Amino acid sequence: MAFFVRLNFLFIGFIFLTVCISGCITNNFESAPSSPIGEGFKDVTTKPLHSISMNEAISELNSTQMEPYYIHFIRGENIDSNGLAQRWVFGIKQKTINNFFIYDASGISIISWKSWMPVNEIFVNEILTPDDLFKMHSSKLLPYFENGNISHTQLEIIDKEYHIIFESGESQVTLCFDSQTGTPKNC
Repeated sequence: MAFFVRLNFLFIGFIFLTVCISGCITNNFESAPSSPIGEGFKDVTTKPLHSISMNEAISELNSTQMEPYYIHFIRGENIDSNGLAQRWVFGIKQKTINNFFIYDASGISIISWKSWMPVNEIFVNEILTPDDLFKMHSSKLLPYFENGNISHTQLEIIDKEYHIIFESGESQVTLCFDSQTGTPKNC
């Protein structure tokens, strides 16, 4: 009887191994991936971000037909060494309403703002464009971009002053210029 029980276990073990092994060496191609042959890997890397001039952003602002509006704040985010930004933010007053107009590679966004906005209006036709300012002061600004340690650069125009902010880790350097003449100023 003991011989019969051992033979039973041996037979069941043999069946179990046969089933397991046959699944590994089957020629059944029905379970093959459903993607077309030759498709291979797809490039999923992001494209370089689009650099935008302040004038291009102002043109987009004008296309929204939000007029009349008054610009009281301008910020360029991720500024490059040519004075172009990946995103422009304009603080706009319209009668009793404040808005932030945001323009970047993904398009236009308008955000209602119920808080403080700088008092003085910025007349964009009376100031230097950021690209002109960067050309004028390239010897002073380029070393920050060439340093390689800068993690974020932004530009702000408030009360007739350019503030160019270079951030690196926990340190920050701010350079200030008159927005109409480009003359360096103390911050």
